[in-house]
Amino acid sequence: MASLKAMTFAADARLRFGIAARLARATAAAGDSAVLAELADLREEEQGSLLHTLAAAAGHGPSLSALTQERLAHGDWKGAEVLARQALSAGDAEGMHHLARARFDNGKRKGAIALARQAARAGHGGPLSGIAERHMMAGLPKKALTLALEAAAAGDTHALGWQIDRLVYAGELELAESLARKAAAAGDGDPLSSLASHHIEAGQQQKADALAYELASTGHGEALGGLAADYARAKQWDKAEVLAREAADRGEGLGWQWLADLRGQDGDWEAAESLARRAAKSGQEFALNQLVRRLLEAGELDTAERLAPIASPHELPPPLSAIALARWNVGEPERAMALAREAAAAGDGLALAEIALLRWEAGEPAAALALAREAAAAGDGLALAEIALLRWEASEPDHAEELAREAAAAGNALALAELARRHLEAGDTEAAETLSLLAINAGAITDMEDFEDQELYMEAFAISSHGLDAEGRRVSTEDAPSPESLLHTSPPPVS
Repeated sequence: MASLKAMTFAADARLRFGIAARLARATAAAGDSAVLAELADLREEEQGSLLHTLAAAAGHGPSLSALTQERLAHGDWKGAEVLARQALSAGDAEGMHHLARARFDNGKRKGAIALARQAARAGHGGPLSGIAERHMMAGLPKKALTLALEAAAAGDTHALGWQIDRLVYAGELELAESLARKAAAAGDGDPLSSLASHHIEAGQQQKADALAYELASTGHGEALGGLAADYARAKQWDKAEVLAREAADRGEGLGWQWLADLRGQDGDWEAAESLARRAAKSGQEFALNQLVRRLLEAGELDTAERLAPIASPHELPPPLSAIALARWNVGEPERAMALAREAAAAGDGLALAEIALLRWEAGEPAAALALAREAAAAGDGLALAEIALLRWEASEPDHAEELAREAAAAGNALALAELARRHLEAGDTEAAETLSLLAINAGAITDMEDFEDQELYMEAFAISSHGLDAEGRRVSTEDAPSPESLLHTSPPPVS
C-alpha cells in the first residue's frame, strides 16, 4: 500500500498525471481512498472533481465535502445536502459547514442552525461555531453567544474565543472571565491565559496570579507555556519557570523553549542553555537550534559550535553548516572547511556548496568546482547547478550541460530545466526537449516556485510527441522511444 502511494506521487511529481491517476485508483482499490482526494486537491476543476468523485464513491468524507461545495457552486441545494449528510456520516463535517453557511447567507437562518446542530450532535462543533460567527457579524450578539456556547459544548471554541476577545476589548472582564472558564472546561485554556496576560500588562498582579493558578489546576499545558512566556517578558522569572515546569509535566515543553529564547535575548547564555536543554528533554526538538541561531547572531561562535552536535539536524540551514559558514564569514577558513566537511560526512553538503559559490565569486574557479563536487557527493547539487548556469552565461554551453547533469544526479535538476528554457528561447527545440525530459524525470519541474513555469515546460516540450498520450500511456508510433529512452514506463500495478 505504502509503495503504491509513493509511486503515485512520484509519478505526479514528474508530471506523469495519467499514470499518477491510474496508480491512485489502484491504491484506492487496495483500501486507501485518501490518496485519490490528495491527488484531487492538486488538480484543476474537472480532473479534481473526477478524482473526488472516485474517492467519494469509496466513502471518503473529505471528498464528499469537496463535492458538496461544488454542488453549492452550481446551485444544486438538494444534491449538496445529500452529499453533506453522507460526508457527516463518514466522519467529516466540512460539507455541513459549507452548507450551513450557504443557507445562512441565503437568508435561511433557521435552516442553517438546524444543519449546524445536526453536525454538533454528531460531535462536530465547527459548523455551529461558524454560524455563531455569522450571527455576530449580522449584529445578533445574544444568539451568537448562545450558539457559541453550544459549539463549545460540542468541542469547538473558536466562536466563543471571538466573543471573549470582544468582551476584553470592551472592558467587560468579569463576563469575559466567566466565558473563559467555560472555554477551559471545553478543553481550551487559551482564553484564560490571554486574560491573565492582560492583567500582567495592566499591572494587576493578584488577578493575573489567580488566573495562572486556576489555569494550572485545569491542566492546559500549551496555554500554561504561553503564560510562562508572558511572565518572563515581565521579568518575573520565578513564576515563569513554575508555570513552564507545570506545562512540561503535562507534556508541553514549549514554555521552556520560550523562556530559553527570552534569556538568550537578554544575553544570559548559561540560563538560556539550561532552559533549552530542558525544552529538548520535554520534546521540543528545535529548542537548541533556536539557541544556536541566537548565539550566531550574537557572535558567540564557540558556544554555538559546542551545542550544534546535539541540536536537531532537521532544520534549514542545519546547525553545523550554519556554524561553518559563520566561521568562514569571520575569516576562519580552515575551521570553516573542517566543519563543512564534518557536516558533509553526516550527509549535509550545504556549507560546502555555499563555500564553493563564495570561492567562485572570489575568482577561484578550480577550487570552487572541486568543492561543488564534494557537496554534490554529500547530496547537495546547489553549487554545481549555479556554476552550470554561470558557465552558460560565459558561452560554454557544453560545460554548462555537463555540470547541470552532475547537479541533477545529486538531486538538483533546476539547472537542467533552466538550460532547457534557454535552448527553447534560442530556437533549439531538439536540445530543449532533451534537457527538459531529463529535468522532468529528475523532479525539477515541481521544485519551481511559479506553477506557470511548470505549465510552460509541459507545453513547450510536447511530452506526448515522445510516445506518451495525454494520460501518460504508451502509444504505438514509429518514433516511440526504446525501452532505454528517458520516458520509458512500465504498466502500473493494479493492486
